[in-house]
Amino acid sequence: MASMLKEPGRLRALRQLFSESSGATYTRHGEVQTPALLLMGSRDPDFKDPQQETRTLAKRLPHATVQIIEGAGHHLHVEEAEVVGQSILAFFATISQKAVGI
Repeated sequence: MASMLKEPGRLRALRQLFSESSGATYTRHGEVQTPALLLMGSRDPDFKDPQQETRTLAKRLPHATVQIIEGAGHHLHVEEAEVVGQSILAFFATISQKAVGI
């Protein structure tokens, strides 16, 4: 990671990502009117309490569905690819049914 951040533009892009991850971005969460699926690994080391982090974000997004993937870390799409894939497909099926009024 250290060598990657030495590449031209990488550190600036990372700083921009983190600066946009809070503040103005958070204030716009309530404007999101489409369904959102929040997947979080229960052992995500980036967060002190991954479940609480997800609940907090879900409160900001009016149409959020939350699923905690037990035992997964930050890269749950790699660690639990089958579970994540099934979760995404089920979410799409649910919102598709709502869209056509089933």
